[in-house]
Amino acid sequence: MTSIGLEIGSVAVKMVTLDQDLHPKTIKYLRHEGNFTRTIATELRPYLEQGPVCITGPAAQMLLNFPYHPESTCLEAAMAQLVLKPDILLTLGGENFTLYAIQDGEIRDLYSSPLAARCSVYRKSDATHKLNKGECTPADICCSLIDDLAQKIVTLIDSSQWPADKILISGGLALNSPLLENLQRLLPQTEFMVIPESHTLEAYGAALKAAKQTKQLLPEEWFNSAVETRCELPPLNQGLSLLDFRVQAEKTRIIEENGRYILGIDAGSTTTKAVLLHAETGVVGAAVYLRTHGNPLAATQRCIIKLLHLIGEKTICLIQAAVTGSGRELVALHLDNSPFFNEILAHGRATAEEIPQVDTVFEIGGQDSKYIAFDQGIAVNYAMNDGCSAGTGSFIEESVQMDMGIPLGKIADNAFRGERKTWSPA
Repeated sequence: MTSIGLEIGSVAVKMVTLDQDLHPKTIKYLRHEGNFTRTIATELRPYLEQGPVCITGPAAQMLLNFPYHPESTCLEAAMAQLVLKPDILLTLGGENFTLYAIQDGEIRDLYSSPLAARCSVYRKSDATHKLNKGECTPADICCSLIDDLAQKIVTLIDSSQWPADKILISGGLALNSPLLENLQRLLPQTEFMVIPESHTLEAYGAALKAAKQTKQLLPEEWFNSAVETRCELPPLNQGLSLLDFRVQAEKTRIIEENGRYILGIDAGSTTTKAVLLHAETGVVGAAVYLRTHGNPLAATQRCIIKLLHLIGEKTICLIQAAVTGSGRELVALHLDNSPFFNEILAHGRATAEEIPQVDTVFEIGGQDSKYIAFDQGIAVNYAMNDGCSAGTGSFIEESVQMDMGIPLGKIADNAFRGERKTWSPA
């Protein structure tokens, strides 16, 4: 009979099945995108029906009814089976790093460290702005991030003050060869061990635990129906009457033949926007909204190509161009040294033109959010968030698109369809 071990981590569900000789038969490492239930019930169900199952991981005990074992005991079981006696066991997961101090194959102490000293979205902001200014390449960013992680791991090792002659690596980052090379470079006297089971070591230990039991659960018994769900606030769609979507109401835009237009570019950190503004009427004749992808020049070129497509066969007179956004200096230089302005000034001018009576503007951007106070159409004060990513567009994108697989363009539709604001570990 097959024995199965399952670990639910912050990024992935890991599964290991063993044959009768306790050798790994199947190893699975699947990103769950925040939906553990779907991953387990669909992609792993054929395996979980083959024999007894044991689980581990912080969310596993709340979600599933299989016998649960702490990660530490699963790791000890795996090391014992593989006859491994390192000085240190490092688990490098998607959410945190944990150092287990090992003596004679048993865990004596543990130390934990979060991945980043700063909020991860602000770390991304640093990288995005460097890309937007042409100061580095995507390859440079990848290299720098991996080097930074290696430095943090070495700091964690040093802080433990535990012998570090032999270190066993586990967790998803055991698959990252450049990270392992950096660690070896920083600690040349240390032997770093990576085995085929490293990225699923906890699940392997859970499978060893499962080999000692015979009871199997039916599929309808797998999931814990008593998982608590908390409801706190009314649905978003109840507040629709308070919103003014006048910008979205201008669905039909017309380019005037031989009209005089101004090109406005917002080279933002995550998106680049372009408009053709009629010089006399102030009416937007065409608008484009595209992703920056770390290259504001290429994004601006794509915007201009899209605008030319919208203009079609008509002839216009472009009398001026102006740029704002985080990549404004670089884009303005390539637009024949066009004038450029910071976002506060750009917001102030647009607000005074469109809604002069407004005294407050909140701008929720991809990498930061801004508060701007106005007095009779003049910006008199402003503030930016600089401590937490939860006030930015990237927070929504990272949490929903990356972790739950909901495309960026569908986030708002899904939010409005929600009947209640809830939280559930499943």
